[in-house]
Order: sequence, then C-alpha cells, then structure tokens
Amino acid sequence: DISTFLPLIKRLYGSSSTRLVSCNNLLTSDILHLLSAAQKEESFVPILAGSVSRQLNKFGCGGRTVALWACLFFELLQSLRELQSSVCVNTVLEIAVEHCITRLDDISENIEKVSISDLCERLSHGVENCQLVAQCAERILSSPPSSITNYNSLSESLSRHVTVLFEKSTLPSVLVSGHVIKTSSHMTDTYSDILCGVKKVLMIAGDIAPCSGNLGYKGIVKEAEVRTAGVGGGRDQKQGFQDRSWEEKVRVLLNRLGVEVVLTSGICRLDFINTGVCCVSGLSYEVLEDISENARVDLIPSVEFATPNDLVSLEFQEWKEGMTVVKSLQCPSYTIILRRPVRNGSEKRYKTYLSRLRNVFKSGVVVPGAGQTERFCAEILSSFSLSAEDKIKFELGSHPDTDLIVTIISRRLSELFSKVATLGRASLGSDTYDYNNCNLSDLESNTFDFNNSLSDLTLDEEPQCGLQSDDRTNIYDDNSSKAAAWRLALETAK
Repeated sequence: DISTFLPLIKRLYGSSSTRLVSCNNLLTSDILHLLSAAQKEESFVPILAGSVSRQLNKFGCGGRTVALWACLFFELLQSLRELQSSVCVNTVLEIAVEHCITRLDDISENIEKVSISDLCERLSHGVENCQLVAQCAERILSSPPSSITNYNSLSESLSRHVTVLFEKSTLPSVLVSGHVIKTSSHMTDTYSDILCGVKKVLMIAGDIAPCSGNLGYKGIVKEAEVRTAGVGGGRDQKQGFQDRSWEEKVRVLLNRLGVEVVLTSGICRLDFINTGVCCVSGLSYEVLEDISENARVDLIPSVEFATPNDLVSLEFQEWKEGMTVVKSLQCPSYTIILRRPVRNGSEKRYKTYLSRLRNVFKSGVVVPGAGQTERFCAEILSSFSLSAEDKIKFELGSHPDTDLIVTIISRRLSELFSKVATLGRASLGSDTYDYNNCNLSDLESNTFDFNNSLSDLTLDEEPQCGLQSDDRTNIYDDNSSKAAAWRLALETAK
C-alpha cells in the first residue's frame, strides 16, 4: 500500500534536507536508510531502493525525486486501469513526461552568465558554508594544470580533488589546501621529523600484516590475541619466527624502494621504529582513495606487492596538533572541514550538494528550483496533446480511446506537477514524522491533501501554474539529474 509509505517520502522531499522520519525505530533523513528500514512493511520497496541506488550512483543526487515520482506514477497508472488499454496509457504517459523534459530548455539558463559564487549559493538548497565550495572552484580554475579551463573540466576536478571532513567543533568551517589526515594516534617525536616536507609515499588499501590478504582484519586480531595470551606455545613460537621473517622481508623491500612514508587504511603489525619510515594506519579509505586519485597512482592491496611504480612524491605539512596536510605535487587538492557542535548529517548533505554542483558544471545549464520547474511543467501539460506524427510513430491511431487517455493523463499529470511544486516549497511543520504510528490526517493540517487516491482528483480544478516571482526564484536546480530521475521513476512504476 503506497499510500501508507508515501507521507515519509514526501517529508524528505524538497530543499529542507534536515527533516527526519522515524521508521522501525530508525530516525533518518536518508532515503536509502528509510527504504531499507521499510522493506519488511512494503513489498515494492526493494524495487524502489534499486532505482534510487541507480540514480545516486550515477548522479549523486535526485534519490528522493525518484522515490517520490515512482510512487506517484504508480498510483496514477493504477487509477487508470479501468481504461482497459494499458499499452496506450503507458505510452501516452511516457510521451507526456518526455515532452516536459524537452521543454525544460525553455526555462534553462546557461551557467556562464552567472558567477561561480552566485551559482554555488543558488544551488546550495540551504546547505551551510557553500561559499567554501565557491572558493575551492575559483582556486581550481586559477591553478595549473592549464587543462582546467572551463566548467566541464571543473566538474571532474571537484570530483577528484575535493574532500569533505567533519570535525566536532564550534569554530567556523574552513577550506584547507591539500588533503587533511589525522595522525595524532600514530605520531611520536621520531615520526614528527619524518612526516614533514616532500617524501616518497606508498599507499596501501588494507592491512600491513603477514597473510593479510587471506586472514582479513578479524583473523589478524584473533591471532594477535592468541599470541598475547600465550596459548599454544609451540605453534606460537613457530608463528613468531614466521612473523619475524616476514617483517625482515618487508623492511628490506621498503628500504630497497626508498619508501619514507606508508599510508594505509588498515592496521599495521610491522614495527617501523629505527627504520626511517613513518607509517600512518587506520586512515579513511575514502580519503586514501582521494589522495591516490589526485596523485595519479594506484592503491595496492598488500605491502608485498609494492613496486617502484607504486611510489609517489607527496608533500607533508603539519596543519595543527594531530592533523597533517598531504599535498600532491601534480594537482591541487582541497579539504573542506565542516565544523559543528554535533554530527547531524552535514557531510552527506554537503556531498549531495557537491554532486549537484558537478552535474551542473558538466551540463552547463540550470533550471529554476523550489518547485518552479514543476510549476512550468504543470502549465505546459494543461494544454498537452499528441501530434499526428506521434500517433503514427507510436501506433496509437488504432486505439479508439487515445484522445480521452491523452486528456486524462495530461490533466492528472499537470495536477501532480502542480502539487509537487507546492510540496517542494512547503514547510511540513515539525521536523520528525513517525511511520510506525502513521496517521495520514496528521499531515493535512500542515500542507495540501496529497494522500487521496488519484482517481478521486477532480478535473474541474485548475492547477496553479506559471513561474512565481518571489525570493525562491533565486534557487537553481540540476537539470540533468532531475530529468533522469523522472525517467527512472516512470520506468520503475511501469
């Protein structure tokens, strides 16, 4: 029953991404977390979750749009079953949606007419510290290599060279040149001298331990606990000899390669004291991957596989106590430190914002946000009709009810777009909504009635259409991900 689940998706939809919903004891603002928690309640959720994941994997944003419109398209198709012509209904609905997407060119705006600062502000959708991204984009454009000369190349640069970290603090958020890594638990007086200046670096996506590729983290920890407890003395003596042999082999390898610093996402069981090598372990894999991509060198799975081609020169600078900045000598990189007193999903919202910005830089155009694009679609759908060419192309001329189906679909789809436009602009009152104690009437006092069956919608009401002139017209949206989300939602509903 989609009508039971739809209020949660509606609450998460729109610019206010700080709203929370409660489902099966999970309080979240993440659409995938919500769908995961609701899988036991609704049979259609796994299909919907798959579509949302596809959208997010490709565009990094638009997941809520897919979820909302998939439910709405499904209800619309269900309400039209009595027309006894499902093929014609599906085709007409697809043509109508594509008509809206094509007409988005009429309201799109070229981003080259807008400054980077203004563009970042108007695409932020309420995300704090968006000007840090503007500063970052401006620095990337003004820095070598010279290939970063336009917005399209800037899109890739934002993806490869910008990292977002959260820090629990009341201090202002900052933009740092380079990748920031935490080193407080790994540093000693000896290491602090090594981890400074330009060094030859080896990066490992895994543990530095014997047989780490086979044992995994849990296996390594278990064996370490057994040896510490002194269980199985004969075997431990043999294992200790093998470990010492492995350690010596690795030391010789690192010395031969001239490695000065090792960065790894796993644990380290090798003693680097008096070796002249500094090892920083337990790094976030995401940060390590960003560093490797920026330095244009591959991560290796195990230290035994290291070759001269796996080494890269990186510059290390102490940023503040317990944190060090890593800079590539080839490409500029930046870290945005989001500082807030508590963790509240700021990182995820910021990454979604960066994805939206990258999509816009790649496409080169924006459309009005805050429901304005949906209002435009509602307006053009109110007068939508099939051309003679469409009827021939899609073989719809033989269906006697084609004209009636076109009239019904265009009108109801126009109403949906008009209501979604209102939903994108409306405030739904309190910040949380409980799915487990769902009462559909709870929302009706705070916004329009969006829960009635689509078959109950009257065709006599004219939708409120047209672009509105108020402060919310300053908000931009991503054209490419929005169009892709509508198409994917319709595919999911069918």
